[in-house]
Amino acid sequence: MAAVQERAVSPYWGGQRIWQKTWHSEMVDAAVLGYTGTAARPRHLVVALPGGRIARSQRLSPRLASEVGAVLGTGVARAPGRMEDGEPYVAAAVGLVVEVAAGTTRHPVVTAVRACRSWWVRGRRTG
Repeated sequence: MAAVQERAVSPYWGGQRIWQKTWHSEMVDAAVLGYTGTAARPRHLVVALPGGRIARSQRLSPRLASEVGAVLGTGVARAPGRMEDGEPYVAAAVGLVVEVAAGTTRHPVVTAVRACRSWWVRGRRTG
């Protein structure tokens, strides 16, 4: 759902547009099913969202790619998988959980925000 808004403390400026469009998203934990790119530096993650939907994340930030890559690099890559649209990905052998911002609009976008550290310490499950 999109909303158009302006700051409550903003003054009126004639002839200028100061309204901003904002999009609603929910922060949820998602299980990593696979990745695109290399295990050391994945480009995108394939995640299972609550409710059973499988989605590919937007491109990972360099910091998150190296953090996730450190965990993915410890496991053995499984056979390649395919998304519903036919795009290939490498199935992950480790059970990593990431926090994602999942959009709630008609064309939802999934953005990986961070790896959940409580689940992994040096590649071993702790919780």
